[in-house]
Amino acid sequence: MDNDYLIQRAIEYEESLNNSKIERVFREREAFTDRYPKDNLNQLTIQDYSTGYSNDSFSNWVEKKTSHVARIGGPHGAAMLGLWSNKELIKEDKFRTGAGVGHIIDKKEAERNFQNIKNTILSLIKLAEEDKFKEIDSLSGFWPIVKSKILFLYFPEKITSIMSRDHL
Repeated sequence: MDNDYLIQRAIEYEESLNNSKIERVFREREAFTDRYPKDNLNQLTIQDYSTGYSNDSFSNWVEKKTSHVARIGGPHGAAMLGLWSNKELIKEDKFRTGAGVGHIIDKKEAERNFQNIKNTILSLIKLAEEDKFKEIDSLSGFWPIVKSKILFLYFPEKITSIMSRDHL
């Protein structure tokens, strides 16, 4: 796809939106960035990040609470975010990681996984601030759709909220 085609499709999409939808997107995005400012992400903890502790987790915000911004849920849900749990597993200091239902890991391993996830998020932010999008593409640690959504939430002026090539 060439840039002119993408720009034309983006213009057509923007024209098809009504103001209430756009306002809802901006409200969700603003609520997310108020809750998780990019300058404070280095202080993110596993409790802040993982589902299971709270519905206010970073993961829950990215997957569900900003669904009008861009939908990334579906059958893989929290698995796309690399680390998740639930109230029952949390009681046992257990988490899940991996595709599908994932496999159960203890909190020590989860903390190691979380540090990798956090470093990936921090790298995404830094690379986007420096407009190094080719490097973002090669950055591992998240599904491309998750990287795109996180980047759009923090940098809507630099990246589209369209998360699938099929929607272009």
